[in-house]
Amino acid sequence: MMVSTQTKSVSLRYAEKAQIEPDALRWAMERSRIDANDLAKSVGTSHKVITSWLEGTRKPSFRQARLAANRTRIPFGFLFLRSIPPDSLPIPDFRVVSGTEYENISVDLRDVIHSTLRKQSWLSEYLTMMDAEESDFVGAGNISGSVDDLAIGISSALRLSTIIRPSKPEDYLRSLVQQSEQMGINVLRSGIVGNNTSRGLDVNEFRGFALSDKYAPFVFLNNADSKRAQIFTLIHEFCHLWCKQSGISDTIGNIDSLSSENYETKCNRVAAEVLVPDTDLFHHWKNSKDNILVEVLERLAGIFKVSRLVILFKLRKNNLISQQNFQECYDQLNITYKNDQNNTERGDYYNNIIVRNGRLFTKTVLNATFNQHLLLRDAASLLEITPSQVINLSDRLL
Repeated sequence: MMVSTQTKSVSLRYAEKAQIEPDALRWAMERSRIDANDLAKSVGTSHKVITSWLEGTRKPSFRQARLAANRTRIPFGFLFLRSIPPDSLPIPDFRVVSGTEYENISVDLRDVIHSTLRKQSWLSEYLTMMDAEESDFVGAGNISGSVDDLAIGISSALRLSTIIRPSKPEDYLRSLVQQSEQMGINVLRSGIVGNNTSRGLDVNEFRGFALSDKYAPFVFLNNADSKRAQIFTLIHEFCHLWCKQSGISDTIGNIDSLSSENYETKCNRVAAEVLVPDTDLFHHWKNSKDNILVEVLERLAGIFKVSRLVILFKLRKNNLISQQNFQECYDQLNITYKNDQNNTERGDYYNNIIVRNGRLFTKTVLNATFNQHLLLRDAASLLEITPSQVINLSDRLL
C-alpha cells in the first residue's frame, strides 16, 4: 500500500514533540483551575505524564499540546512562551474574603466579562448613533455620600414604593428587573458561560458585576445564585452604577464591621437599607411575637424577600440583637448563604436566552437587525446563538 508524501509529513509532524514551557503550562492550569488529573483525562494520558511535562523532563506531542491548550482555554502559542503576558481584568475587582483580595480569576468569569463588555460596546455605539438620551441613573450619586442619602436616591429613582412585593422572591426579582429595564439598565442573568451549559458559573467566585456607561449600563447577575441573593446583588450593583462605577462583586460581606471607605461595604449597606429600610424593620420587629432568633430571621426574610443574613446584619446594625447572638447565627447562616444555589436551566429554551441576554438588550438587538442596522450573523454573535435561532427568537419576543 502506497502512502502519500503529504500523509507522511502529517504523521511526522504529530509524532514530533512540542517544546512547550513548563511554567506556561503551569500558569494555564492554574488560570483554568484544573489539576493534573483533570488535564490527564482531557489529553488522554496519565497524571504521571502531566507531572513530567510540568517538571520539564518530558514533552507532549503536538496533538497533546493542542488538547491541553483547548482544555485550559488559552491560545496554543501561549504554551511556548517563556514570559506570560499580563492577564489583568478590564474592570475593577471589589471582591474580598476576610479582607484579602482574590488572587485568581477563572477563565469562565473572564469570558463572561469580556462577552458582556462586547455587548455593551455595540449597544453604546448603536444608541449614540441613534441619538439616544444619556442615562439619568448612572453617576447620579457619589460614593462619598451617606448610606441613607444613597439609599433614598436609588429607591426614588427605581420607584420602589410603587412595587408591591409579591409572595415569591422570583416574582419580586422579576419586577425589579422590569423596573430597571424601563430606565435603560440592561440586566443579564446567567449561570453559565454564553450558551454552554457545561460551563457553569461558580457562586463562590462572584455574585455579579456592573458595567457603567452613560448610554448602556449593564448589570450581570450570577443566575446560579438564589433568587433572594440575586435581589440583593441587583440593588448592590445599582449602587455601583449610581456612583458611576464598574466592578465585580462577591457576597454581602460584613456590613456591620468593615470601614465605610470600602466600596463593597458601602454598596452592601446601601442595598440593605434600600431593601430593608430601618423604619420598616423596626415596625415588624416591634410587632414580632417570635422568641427564637432563627424564626424571627426566617419571618422577616420572607417579608422583605432577602436572605436571613441580610436581616441579621440589619438587626445587629440597629442594636436589636447582641453581638453574641449575631455571631452565633452568622457562623451558621454564612455557610448556607455561600452554598445556596439554583438550577438555572429550567423552563423554556428561548426564555432562557432572553434571561441570559436581558430582555431589553435582546429587543434592541432584534430591532436593530430587522431595521437593517445590524447583520443577522452579528446579531447571532451578540446573543451567542445561531442565525436561525435569532429568527425563532424574534417570533417569540417581538
